Amino acid sequence: MKTIHLTGDFTLDAVSPKGTMLYLLEYYAAGTRHYNVRAYDVNANQLLEGSIVDKNELGEKMQGEALTRQMSEDGDMAYTLYINPVTNKAFIHTLWLADQLWLIPNAKIAHFNPGTRTVSAADQARKLHDGAVLSRDQKLLYVAGLYGIWVIKTNTLKVQAQYLKEQSFTGLAESSDGQTLYGVDPTNGITLLDPSSGATCTVIKGIVQSPWSIEWAT
Repeated sequence: MKTIHLTGDFTLDAVSPKGTMLYLLEYYAAGTRHYNVRAYDVNANQLLEGSIVDKNELGEKMQGEALTRQMSEDGDMAYTLYINPVTNKAFIHTLWLADQLWLIPNAKIAHFNPGTRTVSAADQARKLHDGAVLSRDQKLLYVAGLYGIWVIKTNTLKVQAQYLKEQSFTGLAESSDGQTLYGVDPTNGITLLDPSSGATCTVIKGIVQSPWSIEWAT
């Protein structure tokens, strides 16, 4: 058991695969959404200097609330969807969870506008569970948006496509062979899609009352 004392307002964001590096959110003032991502070397008992940010974002403090996260299979990459309801903006933050100091690169950030649709009370109350999933080859990130499913390329963080734009989802999953994408919402049930095109294969209803998410798929 080890206790780490830091000066300031910090929360834990992620842990490196071997547990030697902690990734922290450092907030600038209580009650605000402005923060930097910092790294703490557990073996050296040291908070590393500087922030882990994209070079293009230097000087712009990160904002927003984490909505959903997907980890790579080896645990060394974290993809997190953040939203800022005040500015109606969203961004994907890609963080490499390196275990050594010299291996930590700048994190990658991409901003995009989630749209200008009217948000209903039901939309505001909707909670995601497993709201993002990586493709088996880890080249695509599928994210449950306000409406539809965003398909984001992990190497560029650009939105490649949007599936089922008129439907809302609370969770996503992918089959073990990567051939089926599952979109879940309590009202419509479980929608099976072709992950390469977004075409609906079938909709499963009635097996589970008001499904919210899929924990795993074979």
